[in-house]
Amino acid sequence: TPQRGTLFRITLPGPITTVAPQPRLRDIDAAKLAKNKLVAILDDDVSVLRTTERLFGSLGVEVFAHSEPLVWLNGVVEMKRMPDLVLLDYQLKDGDCTTYLEVVRGRWGGQGLKMIVVTGHARNPNLLRISEQVPVLRKPLTEATFALILDVLAGRRKLPQAGFL
Repeated sequence: TPQRGTLFRITLPGPITTVAPQPRLRDIDAAKLAKNKLVAILDDDVSVLRTTERLFGSLGVEVFAHSEPLVWLNGVVEMKRMPDLVLLDYQLKDGDCTTYLEVVRGRWGGQGLKMIVVTGHARNPNLLRISEQVPVLRKPLTEATFALILDVLAGRRKLPQAGFL
């Protein structure tokens, strides 16, 4: 309308996700101890995956990360050395991570493999079953949770066998 302005409506394709702010590292000693360690990350949310990958990479941690579960699994199974830590997203495009946990454990499990399942779906009954087998950490990664992961990777903290962290 003349003299009253213009109204615009913009529709964005959804859903719109937000990426948690990158945690700041306060413990330099843990970062030094984690340098050159190998972390294998599977997360089908590419923005979360890239953020986590950059965070570890900035500390000198070697990262094998992928958003496609079968590509990731093939890469982990074919690795020449066992990852120092495996981070698996619970909810994947084709279901949950149960099969991937079993295959990776079959390949590396007898050698003290450290695995953490990360999730935004804490109340899922299948996740409760998985939490009886491996540690589970809720997303998004905060400063405190990343510090915990870094301490585990650096060998300064023992990872519990199972349960919610």
